[in-house]
Amino acid sequence: MRQMGTFPQTVVHGDVRVDNILFAERPGHHPVMVIDWQAIMVSNPLHDLAYLLSQSLDVELRRAHETELVEHYHDTLGRHGVAGFTLDECWAAYDMAVLMLFSCTLIIAGISEPNDERSVALGAAVLRRASWTVSDRNLVSLLYPAAQPHVQSGAAT
Repeated sequence: MRQMGTFPQTVVHGDVRVDNILFAERPGHHPVMVIDWQAIMVSNPLHDLAYLLSQSLDVELRRAHETELVEHYHDTLGRHGVAGFTLDECWAAYDMAVLMLFSCTLIIAGISEPNDERSVALGAAVLRRASWTVSDRNLVSLLYPAAQPHVQSGAAT
């Protein structure tokens, strides 16, 4: 949480997931609308994108589009006048948001008592997606960067 606060801060939705996004196909209507604003907060600007990609997208879909979507987000910031926020900083903010949100997922999974089939399936899917994102991006290394194992003679020490 402390590291999340080292990044620029902005107002975020706080709960951007597929259940809270409406897609319109009719001309004259906004193509995407986000609903359920009860978790609004000030956070790292990549909070919402990290939540959506790491917990709502199937693992293979995220893997296929994650780079494109984070880079598109960064480019869009620049087109709207945000300066001084490099792509590397954007990725660092994304990674930290994914890791922080994973801790929230673990806490919620630990205290939840799902009582219906949909809740159990959703909880398992979110935990699987978030776990794979943390693993794919080697984000546990962000917790203790100075404590990475040293390799000597092919064995970790």
